[in-house]
Amino acid sequence: MFSNAAMHWIKDHNSVLHKIHASLKPNGILRMQFAGGGNCPTLIRILKESMDSSLFGEIANDFEWPWYMPDAESYEDILSSAGFRQYRVWMEDADRYFMDEQSFAGWIEQPSLISFMNALPKDNSALFRDMVVEKTKDTALQPDGTYFEAFRRINVFAVKE
Repeated sequence: MFSNAAMHWIKDHNSVLHKIHASLKPNGILRMQFAGGGNCPTLIRILKESMDSSLFGEIANDFEWPWYMPDAESYEDILSSAGFRQYRVWMEDADRYFMDEQSFAGWIEQPSLISFMNALPKDNSALFRDMVVEKTKDTALQPDGTYFEAFRRINVFAVKE
């Protein structure tokens, strides 16, 4: 089973990994890579600050955060509880520089903001998007005109015995 850059959108990894383990044949391999702990700290900080602002506070209490981004150690515990005995989990720095404002803003809007936009009333969603995009651009802008965000990926290799 292979998954690339998708598992951070799934909240219940324990259940998913139990199902994956059950579906694999003996010596079957699981290989995944997805957002891990510490991923996109600039964007996440600005999203949290924006949600807590007086303009958008109405969604903060009921909003369910769209991502699950564990650290390697806690993910090892999940793999073990799902029945995997042979596994390796490691973090990877995959920092990213966006060459221009348009590509950086596009990355923020798709897919990062979709869950937030859907939770807001239509009349506030464009304002939220604009505020998050502008604040994140201002923070991420580098002296050479590129935009930087720290990407932290968790890698998983596991074998069913």
